[in-house]
Amino acid sequence: MRHSPEMQIDSHATSRNGPNSTQSLPAMLLWDRQDCIPLRKVLLEDDMIVLLTPVVVPHSILGDNGKDPFEPLGRAIASRHSLVRHVPYTKRGGITNVHFEFIKRAKAIVFVISSPPLDDDVSQIDLADTARTMADERPQIIVACCNLQAHDFHTDHFATMVQIAGYSPPELETAASIIFGDIRPPMGNAIPLQNLIIAPQTWPVEACGIDMAPIHQLWTECLPPKYHLSQHELVILLQRDGFSRHYVVREPETKQIIGFCATYTTYPDGGASDWLLKFDDMLAKNYSSAGLTFRRCGMAEYYQVLDIVSRDAARKDNFGWYDQYFILDGTPHIEDILLGLEGDTIVAIALTYTPKSGSPVSGDLPWANSIGADVGGVTCICIIGLWLHWKTSAVPFAHARSDDHPEMVNSRDSVMTRLLDTCVKLLAEQGMRQMFIDGAKGGDAGFQSLGFREWARYKDVWRKVGA
Repeated sequence: MRHSPEMQIDSHATSRNGPNSTQSLPAMLLWDRQDCIPLRKVLLEDDMIVLLTPVVVPHSILGDNGKDPFEPLGRAIASRHSLVRHVPYTKRGGITNVHFEFIKRAKAIVFVISSPPLDDDVSQIDLADTARTMADERPQIIVACCNLQAHDFHTDHFATMVQIAGYSPPELETAASIIFGDIRPPMGNAIPLQNLIIAPQTWPVEACGIDMAPIHQLWTECLPPKYHLSQHELVILLQRDGFSRHYVVREPETKQIIGFCATYTTYPDGGASDWLLKFDDMLAKNYSSAGLTFRRCGMAEYYQVLDIVSRDAARKDNFGWYDQYFILDGTPHIEDILLGLEGDTIVAIALTYTPKSGSPVSGDLPWANSIGADVGGVTCICIIGLWLHWKTSAVPFAHARSDDHPEMVNSRDSVMTRLLDTCVKLLAEQGMRQMFIDGAKGGDAGFQSLGFREWARYKDVWRKVGA
């Protein structure tokens, strides 16, 4: 069965990697570190497979331009295991709650990457990472319809990867045959077993020193391009005196740093997402005031704001939020704080920043600047009197009352929507064309309804260790 969310076709796909690729690229299983090939060995009869494929331009050579080019892969998988759900994804929508609902019911996920990203295009590799996070312990098989390794893209973190030359029906049938073990193609990067057997070796761990050049090089080599920072930005990001300790591992003989670990004092969290809005994508809508007014913070309210944020952050374990507001003391950037008022009562607080404003906040939150010089940021949003953690539900921003301000008449949805609309206008006045929100907990439907797309999703990973 094929589930079709609202589509946006990737118009670049044909020029990069058509379905009848002429490149000499053999179909192969590059690696299978989770030992799930053939896939049927980990499936029961009533287990479900989710097939996630990009929406790309159909090609006339397929015979029917109205068809999804990846339907042949769905049919090929279904001929081997009947319970399969085909759910396309789009570059604008990304991996959404709709996909998550299918993923959490699946036993295994097959994720198709049609082509490498072009210039500033949305990376299907990043979207595959998002799906991998949602999949948790479920096997995820990447089907790359191109040679990603030739483009030097970071894909080693995917546990199982199948490579084919394009996405013509015969090539997709070959991919299904590899996944289910009907054929045994050559293994990419095959290494003799005896070469993998090495004597146990001790890798001493030591505290990170002051030489950050090798750390920066390691950071750049290991993380996806969107997380790349200058060495200066990385130093500022890692420097948390009293709250952090960082460690390195060196190769015993050469003393070259080959591993780095950053540790921070923080609180357990259920996960969060970063969101990016292009102002051109925001639906034009004039919101009524709903009895709310928004304005910049002045010195008269600043210490009241600190008190509100301190209590709110302590109650909801929002570690570090108070510090972001406190470091503005004595600077002109106090006016970067946006206040929402219901009458004379502060009901909403948000902290805005722009890349070149000189605000100390941007040093702690470098991602907006790394995306582009026209990206402003909004962080540490407090909605007073309503739960801070955003829940995903039928309404955009689910809300619940607390006892802080029982006289409030506006819902969280009403306050949040108008707050974000005001932030957009405020940043646009400063020449920004995009807005970045970090660390939002839930509220996916609400952000998407306003035109945001998910930039990154984070979750805690816990592992029991011996005493």
